[in-house]
Amino acid sequence: MGRETPGPTAKRVPAPVTQGQVHGRGHALAALRALTRGSSSAVDSLSSRAQGPLLYSRGMRAVLCCLLAIGLFACVSASPGHPKPLAAQRQVEPENLDQQISGQEAASKPGLMHKKLDVLVGEWQTTVARLAPDKSEVPGGSGITKITRLFEGRYLRWDAAMEIGTRTQETTGWLGYDRNVQEYQLCMITSFSSGMGIYRGQGDLAKEGIIFVYDQIDMKTGAHMRSRNRLKVLDADHFVIEDVDEDLIAHSRSHYRRVKPG
Repeated sequence: MGRETPGPTAKRVPAPVTQGQVHGRGHALAALRALTRGSSSAVDSLSSRAQGPLLYSRGMRAVLCCLLAIGLFACVSASPGHPKPLAAQRQVEPENLDQQISGQEAASKPGLMHKKLDVLVGEWQTTVARLAPDKSEVPGGSGITKITRLFEGRYLRWDAAMEIGTRTQETTGWLGYDRNVQEYQLCMITSFSSGMGIYRGQGDLAKEGIIFVYDQIDMKTGAHMRSRNRLKVLDADHFVIEDVDEDLIAHSRSHYRRVKPG
């Protein structure tokens, strides 16, 4: 059998584009228009169906290539540089209880305001009096008060035993200066009451005195109540505590006169 001479190689002809394909590609073109508003010239050339299926297909490939290039550029430009490694943070070890107490102790050392209270230290003959309308004193009781330093002078302890009527009444209290809030503070408890509270004061013992204020709420009526006392040094051996009103007018007074040795 003789050999056949091969004919020329046949070229592949692309299949004709159907109406449905053109319609589907039209939707794709609309989506591409929304995404690539800057590529109006390319999109307009593709939108003309009169240029034939082949030109339409080539135009689609061109637009897709443009979109791919734009997306790649955006990815590259939006990619942050390599982040710098964070500096290692030093972990601070928490203080133990001994260190905390030592820090608080150093910060609360008695200062000048505490020293001003030293004049009150000692044993005092105490008398209590109510003030009459003419400002005369009506005696109400007497006794002894001892004032001592507590915790290296951070506080003064107040112990009194008073003869009032036919009974002995006792009072214990603490007086100090809070360096954090910068105010004097006084707390008293007695054998004839069940309440306690903090009186907060400002002032100078040797001048106008320290005005202590105690605020509380009447639990029955909800009314706000405020009481005031003035602690004032008259001389090195004599000081007074007065119950005063909002105008600082005294209504009762307690005298403390130093007990002399021997």
